Amino acid sequence: IARFSGDPRLVPIEEAYYTDHGKKDLVIAKLRDAVRSGDTQAGTLKRLLGFYIEAEGRKERLAMFQKKADADPSDVLSVFFTGVILHYERDYALSTDYLKKVEGKVSDEPRLYIYLAMNAFNLGDREASESYISKAAALDQEDPDVAYCVAEIFRDSDRKRALKAVDRYWEMTKFTSDVNS
Repeated sequence: IARFSGDPRLVPIEEAYYTDHGKKDLVIAKLRDAVRSGDTQAGTLKRLLGFYIEAEGRKERLAMFQKKADADPSDVLSVFFTGVILHYERDYALSTDYLKKVEGKVSDEPRLYIYLAMNAFNLGDREASESYISKAAALDQEDPDVAYCVAEIFRDSDRKRALKAVDRYWEMTKFTSDVNS
């Protein structure tokens, strides 16, 4: 890894190596620092979120971020991470409350709209879910999560769009090594 240090193509391999060798905290710290220093690439935030939403330790991370978010509502990342983790804890209404606080502050982040869309969908608000997922799709055509959520949300209201999104999702993930995709 040291021999090819600095080559951005190897970042995912480096992250996997460190994670597999018990140095997940190092990867999380690097990703967190990148995001906090203004890295706006959706992939960076997505990889960081992947660590934060892991079931093991999730409740503790939620408590930590929620405490920070409530103490300092201008801490956009803590507010955002609280909203995301609440989504995975299936508290869709409270998740939405936190995520709406960062609209306009991270509005170029497709994941904001993915979570708002799926929260609205799970709360039975089809109109809001369709609106939010359309915003996510407009921001990111390369994230398979967007295609998957489009399919989920439109499966009953626009079957043709949903099927097209499923096809896109399968096309985007056919060579993935991500067993969760």
